[in-house]
Parts: sequence; C-alpha cells; structure tokens
Amino acid sequence: MSDSTPTPSTITGFPVLVFLVVMIPWLLLLPGSHFTSDDFWFVGYGRMVGDPATCTILQSFTGDWLHGQSGIGGWFRPLSRIHFYIDDLLWGLDRPWGYHLSNNVFHGLSAALVAILFQLLMVGMGKSWRPLWHGGIGAVAAGLFFGFSPAAGGTAAWISARTDLLSTFFILLACVIVLLPMGVWWRAGLAALAALLACLAKESGFIAPGFVALVLLARGEWKSGWRDGLILFSAVLGATLFVFFYRWWMLGGMGGYGGDFSVRRAIRWILGYLQGVTWLPGFASIAILI
Repeated sequence: MSDSTPTPSTITGFPVLVFLVVMIPWLLLLPGSHFTSDDFWFVGYGRMVGDPATCTILQSFTGDWLHGQSGIGGWFRPLSRIHFYIDDLLWGLDRPWGYHLSNNVFHGLSAALVAILFQLLMVGMGKSWRPLWHGGIGAVAAGLFFGFSPAAGGTAAWISARTDLLSTFFILLACVIVLLPMGVWWRAGLAALAALLACLAKESGFIAPGFVALVLLARGEWKSGWRDGLILFSAVLGATLFVFFYRWWMLGGMGGYGGDFSVRRAIRWILGYLQGVTWLPGFASIAILI
C-alpha cells in the first residue's frame, strides 16, 4: 500500500476524535436546555406526523412541510418534519434536552465529515499520507474549525435549525462519498441519495452539485478522465433537479414566503439562497482550505 492510500484506521480515527471533542461542550449544556421561539411550532408539526387525522408520513412528501397541505406555507421539507416526529417519539415534550442532543449529534457528525473530507482531498492532491499535518493534525484542525465556528453555534443550539443541520450533513456526506475508493456507479448512486436527502431536509440542498463539483476539481478527478467526474456530478445534479421540479409541481411554484412568480422574484430568490444557505457548508470549505 502506498503512502498516499488511506486505510480504514486513518479515515476513521481522527474524525471520531473531532466528533467527541465537538460534542463535549454541548453535552455539558444539555441539563439546562429548553424549547424557545419557533421550537414550539416545529415540535408541534412533528407531533402531527403519524396521525391520519392530521398528516401521515406519506403526506409529509405530498404537501407543505408545516401543514401537510399543498400551497399553504410554501416549504417542502419532509425529512426534517419526519425527524421531528422521531424526536417526539423518543423524547416527548418533557425532555427538550433530547431534541438539543439530536441537533448536537448532527453538528458533530458534520464536523467529523469535514475531517474525513480533508483527508481524502489531501490524498487526491498527491500529498503524502504519513506526515502528521496531512494525515492527522490537519484533519483535526479542519474539523474543529468547523465545529467551533461561532456562526455555527446558533444553528447547533437552536432546535428549529434542525433543517440546516440535516441539509449540511447530507451535502458533506455527498462530497465525501464521491471521493471514496469504490466503483464509480456505487459512488454516483450513494452521492445522489445523499443529495436527495439534503434537498428533502431544506432548500439549501440544491447547492450540493456545486460543492461536489468543487470537491472533484480539488481532488483532480477530471485529470484522470472526465467520464467518472461527469457521472458523479450528473448523478448529484439529477437528484437535486428531481426534488426541485417535484417541489415546484407540488407547491405550484417556487414556494417560500409567498408572492406570485416573476422573473425578478425568481432572481431575488436564487441570489438570496446563494447568500443565505451556503454559509454553514461554506465553513467546511474554509476549514479545509486552512
């Protein structure tokens, strides 16, 4: 095995350390955690799932994510709603710390994925795997930079921001999957599934193809032959477009906070999301570059 080939121990060891370190301060804060602000709404919407009189799990995929009816709130986030439903089954209303724990776990897992992504990118860039910086300290530093970024703290702490945490996790997962040492069709299928889940959690998932393209370029996937890179990118793009057009058809438009469709509004919608939803996964890019 060459120095540039990652082994299972090097891929998992440092990211596990990152996850545990990121989780420590959040675990210390759990005893005093509580619901606040929009949490009461989202937890309540999660409680509706599974009740035939309000919204079944299937209906979460066929209507607005808050009301289970098409065209009312203009949001389509079935995965997030079902995740709140699972939290309700586990914790009920008298243990808000459980909802916070779910947030913290996904934030910690995303930090671990940043560490894995760092390691895979270092290998693809021809860096030696044995030097400590490239194999260990660099991965830990990237993961901790993401995990302890002040701007990410509010998202990890606020139950209502579960949508951002889930979407970011699956975007990063897609970026990791396309770099794994397995067949291109396996990578394409699994990365497409991750991108699909990201879009079902929040609209920020639509940026997944862009991040995957950047990762493939950084890894040099296009240099070894454009075919594999094109297959991987097309699979992720296809998954996001499927959700986009299905969401458009189901909501009768782009959705959002209301208003009829217009070219001006469409441009503002796109620019607004590019500015507003890329910041959390964007921190992953900054962390890896550093």
